[in-house]
Amino acid sequence: MQHAKFSGWQQLALITFITTSATLFSSLLNIANPIMYSSGQVVMAATVYGLSFTVISLMQGPPQLLLAGFIQKIGSRKPMMFGSIIMAVVGMVFARFINSGTAFVLAYGIGFGLINLITNQLTAQCLINNWFYQRRGQAQALSRGIAMVGAILGPYIANYVIKVTNDFRFCWYIGGVLGIACFIICFFLKESPEECGQIPDGIPVGGEAEQGNKKMVVSTVYKRPANESISVKGAVKTPLFWMAIIASSVGFLSLSFTTATSVHFLNHGVSLSTLSSANGATAIIGIILMLSISAMADRIEPAFIYGSGFALFCISCILVYVNPSQVFIVYLYYTAFNMLMACAFGTMPTILANYFGIKTFPSIQSIMLLCGGLISGTAGLITGLIAEMTGDYKVTFGIWGVITLIATLIMVFGIAIPCSRKYKAVESNKVKEKNHE
Repeated sequence: MQHAKFSGWQQLALITFITTSATLFSSLLNIANPIMYSSGQVVMAATVYGLSFTVISLMQGPPQLLLAGFIQKIGSRKPMMFGSIIMAVVGMVFARFINSGTAFVLAYGIGFGLINLITNQLTAQCLINNWFYQRRGQAQALSRGIAMVGAILGPYIANYVIKVTNDFRFCWYIGGVLGIACFIICFFLKESPEECGQIPDGIPVGGEAEQGNKKMVVSTVYKRPANESISVKGAVKTPLFWMAIIASSVGFLSLSFTTATSVHFLNHGVSLSTLSSANGATAIIGIILMLSISAMADRIEPAFIYGSGFALFCISCILVYVNPSQVFIVYLYYTAFNMLMACAFGTMPTILANYFGIKTFPSIQSIMLLCGGLISGTAGLITGLIAEMTGDYKVTFGIWGVITLIATLIMVFGIAIPCSRKYKAVESNKVKEKNHE
């Protein structure tokens, strides 16, 4: 059967523009909000200012399950379009009325919370899963890696805009313009290749991709057939589901734990300029790592890649515990942090889609994000309590070294090796069937 020319890479570019826009908007507000609060342009109590961040965290929790239900019923394109409308309205309209704490909580806590919920992760991951099967890992990591560029550029753009205009609201207006662009782009999004008379990757399942005059096997990791999925009830009964819950939650918790890191380094004589340089340089390294994952995630079992991220983070935590004043260790820690972030966002969606299938992926991924969000919210409290009891954050790094060592073992022995064995078993059966024919 003749299929239409594959347009998945163009679709990936559209999806990535939307997620990058949401990430850039978030990064702009990370600078605009503190300036707004500290300058007194909008007067509000510290508790009200903090409340908006609590609301955002809550928006990433239980609403994920509702979003997953909508995606399974109506697809991802319509929710993404709705998120783009909210981005435009919040950026262009709500921002004009941020003149009190209540207005800020509504605009940032609820408004931007919805934007982050709908446009940034689950909807994009589901669309990518629909369009890519054999190159799923590559597409997921590539999209997320490009979106991270928005996180890096945001502070520079925000500082320049606020310096020129002397008004934090222009950062919101930029987000509004991006929302309008995203809304227009949504009209060109397609839910799946089948909608356009195409097939995922443009390659028949089990087929090979053309590379020059040669044919190349695209994927060498286990992937459940696109027309098969394990139900949520079935997934809950599998050990891999719970292994993934634990590992994913530790990953999110570790990323949130870094809030205490800068304070610890400064307390041990590391200069602010060194910290700034380390953060800037390793953020670029993080993008390079994400793009590297993109090249490997369909050839190497992605759980092995995530396990290596945990292992490096474990080593860096132990080294910080031993000697936090060494500049080399500061750079290593932030490199490990960015690698772990790349693994968390670049490989976990692929692991879940590969093993459980794409039909129930929205529900299973939303459960992972819910658990990760709820557990990661305790990071600040845990580190604060330990610091108060011991007088320093040092013990925290030792504890995190042990926790991430356990996560490494879970990811490698609980997920990666079983998935690798499953792939080998499937390939062995294919060989037997060919020999039998």
